[in-house]
Amino acid sequence: MRFRRPFFSVYSRVYDYLWDNSLTGVLADTIVQELGGIEGTILEVGNGSGLVTRRMVDAGLDVVASEPDPAMRSRFSGRLTGVVCEPWPLEEARSIDGGYGAVVAVNVVHMMDDAAAAVEAMRRLVADNALVVVATPGAQTSVSSVVRTMRELGASRVRRFGFVLVHLLLMPLSVLTNAGVPRDIHAAWITPPERASSVLGITDICVWEHPSSSD
Repeated sequence: MRFRRPFFSVYSRVYDYLWDNSLTGVLADTIVQELGGIEGTILEVGNGSGLVTRRMVDAGLDVVASEPDPAMRSRFSGRLTGVVCEPWPLEEARSIDGGYGAVVAVNVVHMMDDAAAAVEAMRRLVADNALVVVATPGAQTSVSSVVRTMRELGASRVRRFGFVLVHLLLMPLSVLTNAGVPRDIHAAWITPPERASSVLGITDICVWEHPSSSD
């Protein structure tokens, strides 16, 4: 379940420029809504620079983060000084007494070698009456569809042009490192989620409820 590091180490340098916007804000608010009523500590896997984490913290949730990329951890620490961000990847994660109240992974599972195994690993980390929430790019999501949504949400023309340009520059590296989004990612789930939804037609959210009780 290693991250596809050659691509991601470059991508992390421009991550905030690409994704610190209203589109991510809508996604983060949806994640917070999914976590409504959750008790206990939430583990966020592959938290990146903390764009979603800050919304969870602002909502009063107790969050522990894990991010193996050093550049992302540095940005995260500058943004959220009071949140622990561990350097370990998912396969090294250990549960806490009673299990986590939820495990969250936003736009990161598709960057792992085995998305289905990653979900099963997250399900083993949570308590009974807990949630696993996984957000991934939709099967029909493309750079052009994201840019259209950014325009609808009020992103400037300069910001949209920059988004396209950066992705065009990164595309060869994405192909070489096999870091593209697998179109059949949901079909690969070992355990089907209890519910799934789409955010703005761009991001799919899958939720596993009470995951440890089914093992």
